[in-house]
Amino acid sequence: MLEGVERINSRIQEIQARISSFQPAPPSKPQTGVDALSSTLPNGTKSPSVNVNLPFSPPRPFDLTLAQAQGRIQLRKMDETLSNIPSNIEALVQKYATQNGLQPELVRAVIQQESGGNPHSESVAGAMGLMQLMPETAKGLGVQNAFDPEQNISGGTRYLAGLMKEFGNDTPRALAAYNAGPNAVRKAGGVPNFPETQNYVRKIMSMIENARGR
Repeated sequence: MLEGVERINSRIQEIQARISSFQPAPPSKPQTGVDALSSTLPNGTKSPSVNVNLPFSPPRPFDLTLAQAQGRIQLRKMDETLSNIPSNIEALVQKYATQNGLQPELVRAVIQQESGGNPHSESVAGAMGLMQLMPETAKGLGVQNAFDPEQNISGGTRYLAGLMKEFGNDTPRALAAYNAGPNAVRKAGGVPNFPETQNYVRKIMSMIENARGR
């Protein structure tokens, strides 16, 4: 019995010895700076070091581009500049903006802010399509498929035109009503003090001003 135990212990020690022989050696500390430029000659002496300062990390490409531009680059927030939209969507914007007495740049800005120009966009609240029509609003406007660009823009521009009329062609208040609902604007007597709604109105008005300033 004891001989069996001793054989087992001996076998365990043998295995542990083999495992330890395969353990990798700890990595040596990498040379940096001046030491990295020094080398050992065949006779055992070190070659003279070159006195240079190496950067710890290379500059990022965008940072380098800005440095080379010497301040001549003007950065503008993407969400405050009207993006180009496909020609078929632009044709619908022109058609229904004119039909409903709206400025095309207003309709484009609403589309960009609401959906980014994606006709298949759907919010967590259920708003659908280019102008993000809620199901009840779409139904009231006679929109059967809110993901169809023509039906969506036709209904969305009619709804926006109705808000413009209700609020005396005051674009910020009409936009606030489009975002937060007409009742919120009526109750506040203007743009409600909701951070989301105020930011929504500011962005769209900025896009419109930038578009007209081109």
